[in-house]
Amino acid sequence: MLVKGNAEVTVTLPSDREIAFTRIFGRRPDLLFKAWTQPEHLRHWWGCDGSSLTVCDVDLRVGGEWHIVMRMPDGSDHPFRGVYREIVPNERLVYSECYDVPQIGSPEWLTTVTFDDLHGSTRLIHTILHRSTSRAFIECRRIPARHRLPGI
Repeated sequence: MLVKGNAEVTVTLPSDREIAFTRIFGRRPDLLFKAWTQPEHLRHWWGCDGSSLTVCDVDLRVGGEWHIVMRMPDGSDHPFRGVYREIVPNERLVYSECYDVPQIGSPEWLTTVTFDDLHGSTRLIHTILHRSTSRAFIECRRIPARHRLPGI
């Protein structure tokens, strides 16, 4: 969801199952970590353009669960959930993520977010590791071309 309203994102394919989004923010890592892990901040940026969050629950601990429901402008709800696997405050998050829609198989992937301190700004890298090459390819093709590197 790093692409919402943002044209400054670089998208790469580190492997045949991974998609990585990279952006430099003019904010410190601790502020971005809070924005990524606290519901009162997540509600302001998580989701697609025009969407809102009707549910945003976070149990920020290893083994803790998170649950988000994104409501689209047409009124449709899109539930996501996951479990935190690794938490290094202000540096790294690793969690499972599932688009919780049984009708389409409830696809799951592993998300890693790193917050690299650049002395007053932060390089944020959001990497999605899919279970299969085909799922990664499908998801990458949904990213608008202006956010992808040439050839992807």
